[in-house]
Amino acid sequence: MIALVLITAALATPSTASAGTRARTTEMKWTMFHLVNAARRSHGLNPLQMNARLSKTTYDHSIKMANRKTVFHTPDLYDTVRRYRPNRWGENVGMASTVRGLHRAFMRSYAHRANIFGTYRKVGIGLVRSGGSTWATLIFYA
Repeated sequence: MIALVLITAALATPSTASAGTRARTTEMKWTMFHLVNAARRSHGLNPLQMNARLSKTTYDHSIKMANRKTVFHTPDLYDTVRRYRPNRWGENVGMASTVRGLHRAFMRSYAHRANIFGTYRKVGIGLVRSGGSTWATLIFYA
């Protein structure tokens, strides 16, 4: 498993779960999904499939990071993915001002990039906008 924490300088405050926030969160998730798959396709890799159930879990983790104002990995990552019977898994977590900024930072980091280009088939993506920052959790598995 490859895992690395990506941290940027901004701090955040907890976000609310209003209908507008949920719509924005969904938009950010799909933006990240498309950015990750575009990068994979540009390197001759198959696109990942979205796991909606896992995306709920990653969203919850991103909320925890925003509330604590710090980036940290899922403490029980295997327990989180075990129900999908994976033989490999990885996680990218980070915080930046925008979704595109997060993706750029992931691509500039060897370990994060290795997860994006890994031999995974599925991904759960959860993003939260809070206090001017975007908090992200991506869990990959195959």
